Amino acid sequence: SSSKSAPTNNDRNINNGAAVGEIIKVKGDTLPNGKHTVAIVSGLFSMEDDIRQHTGRKVTSVAKPEEEGVVDGSFGKMGKCKVLFENGISAEAVGSRVKMPERET
Repeated sequence: SSSKSAPTNNDRNINNGAAVGEIIKVKGDTLPNGKHTVAIVSGLFSMEDDIRQHTGRKVTSVAKPEEEGVVDGSFGKMGKCKVLFENGISAEAVGSRVKMPERET
């Protein structure tokens, strides 16, 4: 299908065990490069997930340039999470996808 809806819980694990989410807003400090340090991401977790158990997991933006961040905790009650981007994430990234690789066992 060509629809670009947010991933549902049913299809969130098809990506080689990696979860895919979407940046819904950027916030936090603005770096000298004009980018923000925090992105709010939906779709990586369900409401049932304990996001605290995933703190520190790597998240990569799909948009170019690829930015790398880490899960910093939950945001609200709907499975959204905060992702810290040390080098920043631009406001243009809002609406783009991020992926979280499967945890190494």
